[in-house]
Amino acid sequence: MAAAFDATLTLVHITESVESFGPGGNSVNPEWRDTIVGIATGEIAKLQQDVGTNAEVIIDSGNVPQLLNRASGQTKADLLVVGHIPGRSHLGNNGEG
Repeated sequence: MAAAFDATLTLVHITESVESFGPGGNSVNPEWRDTIVGIATGEIAKLQQDVGTNAEVIIDSGNVPQLLNRASGQTKADLLVVGHIPGRSHLGNNGEG
């Protein structure tokens, strides 16, 4: 669709936060975050290879609605197409639940 409209395609993958809550406050395990980002990067690269695209990719972790908003602002997006894991929606509930 992007090619048909001579538009720029950006793929954005946002996972829920990888923060841990425990004694001493919040923390992020860098190895866990790197693992998640690595898996997502590999899957998106394979997907792009399979369909013949070379889109810019943004991968992030945290508050899904906030990060989608930030990504759309950074890319000056005119259209946002959202997919999600069945049974899980983050847009209507501000990332809760």
